Amino acid sequence: MSDKERNIAPEKLVLLITVVQKGKGTFFADFIKTFDSNLQVSIVGTGTAESNLAEFLGLKENKRSIVFSILREDKVDACMEALQDKFHTVNNDTGISFAMPLSSVIGKLTYGFLSNDERLGKGTDNMDKQFEAVFCVINAGFADTVMFAARKAGATGATILKGHGTTRTEAEKQFNLTIQPEKEVVIILIPKEFKDDVLKQIYAIAGLESEGHGIAFSVPVTKVVGLEGFTDESASEEAAGPPAESL
Repeated sequence: MSDKERNIAPEKLVLLITVVQKGKGTFFADFIKTFDSNLQVSIVGTGTAESNLAEFLGLKENKRSIVFSILREDKVDACMEALQDKFHTVNNDTGISFAMPLSSVIGKLTYGFLSNDERLGKGTDNMDKQFEAVFCVINAGFADTVMFAARKAGATGATILKGHGTTRTEAEKQFNLTIQPEKEVVIILIPKEFKDDVLKQIYAIAGLESEGHGIAFSVPVTKVVGLEGFTDESASEEAAGPPAESL
């Protein structure tokens, strides 16, 4: 890496969540790819809007496709404006998309892949929040490996989602990676002081260069309720019984 490349500030990354009608997830994931997004995971969920509101919005079918995507911050505005247009033209005037900043990414290969930057920069700046939500997208069957790694750093529980992952063909060639379609998404809510150790352990045991091809990052959490029983001591112990901080 040249001195010039070393001095270029890394691009900040954003988690974009897009909720559309069931069956439209693949279409919108492919559309978001065109904004240099190298990671999309689609899962099926259930909407809970009141029936009269759902009917008003044209959301009579409560099954939803949820697309998780990672984009560079400089691509988000253009992507969301284009999504708004697509909601009107192909999704019957329905659909929601919202963005959250990533607070940390560990591993040069992971950051380079997510930012579509061959120079493989460093992660984004940390943010001053009390709690962090760590996300790990990994090949199906490796969620237990992620939790083994996270528990070594103090995490005690997680929520695991099953989904379908896609990426741009150019990105697979550019970074010499093969993205397996069937994915698991592990979400871990932890106190901020455990975040760096959790990310490092996941990267070491289940990162992109492992068999599971895991990609881990964190987003800041601005408010949490329901964790009154969570203490630093309980976080440092191995999980036994229902996890205190499962989402």
